Amino acid sequence: MFHNWGGVLRALLLALLPFALLLIFYTGSARASSGYEWLLGPQNPIWGGMDEPQQIPDIDSDRVVWMGRSSIPGFGNNRDRVYYKDISDPANPASMLVLSSVAQDKPRIDGDLVAWVQGLTIPDKRIHYTTLGPGCPGSCTDNTLGLSTPEQPRDIAVSGSYIVWSDERPGSGEIDVYLFDTNNPGAGDQLIVSDPGRQQYPAIDGDWVAWVDDTDGIVARNLSTQEQRQVPGSMGHPSISGHLMTWSDSSGAWLLDLSDPQSQPRQLSGRGGIQADIDADKVVWRADSG
Repeated sequence: MFHNWGGVLRALLLALLPFALLLIFYTGSARASSGYEWLLGPQNPIWGGMDEPQQIPDIDSDRVVWMGRSSIPGFGNNRDRVYYKDISDPANPASMLVLSSVAQDKPRIDGDLVAWVQGLTIPDKRIHYTTLGPGCPGSCTDNTLGLSTPEQPRDIAVSGSYIVWSDERPGSGEIDVYLFDTNNPGAGDQLIVSDPGRQQYPAIDGDWVAWVDDTDGIVARNLSTQEQRQVPGSMGHPSISGHLMTWSDSSGAWLLDLSDPQSQPRQLSGRGGIQADIDADKVVWRADSG
């Protein structure tokens, strides 16, 4: 499992927008209140210690990360920073992972790996990451990718020791997908796809990585076998769990078994929507009303 439940929470929050209906297979319901993020089921604030909004949550098992705004003397006022909490211990307060005077955004978590985007604008944005364990949270190491050609990340995803992201390198005029293995940082960034145009919104779980190509639709590739699957014409953002991939677009919500080369997309719902996400046998998405 990687960061899918974080995507579930993001999808559930989006369901509060007007004229939208949340649809979910094989799981309970959820609600949200301004300024908090809630767990599936009964309303449980993860942390009420901030006056500013807490946003962009991601979850793996009992570990939750999110973006919260805070003011710290000497490190800037009203800065977005990454916070962490183990929800198995309600009495334990939330912790800021890495103190920075620069804005932090889009945190992602899988196992012990937490990655985020740091910086205010595209030319200055970089990927940072840390490893949870003894001393972290508390005194977490702030790691960067340290690439010879600095990355310019837009969207990121994590699984195991992998970080994948969509990247607009200076002067390229295109957006490509890269991978970085935190267990082998000396290998640097690995280019996953550099087709003409834009490849965006990557998702990863295990060996399967997927993205949206603005010409070819959704593309999924197995990093070990190089097997590739394609869903032409669909621009829905993919989500992967094991060998299953889901997405939703104007035609509805869909599921594809990546392990079977003969499988075809299965329509879960004919109601158009966005923000589909999957974990094991559970799929959630925001469907349009009507």
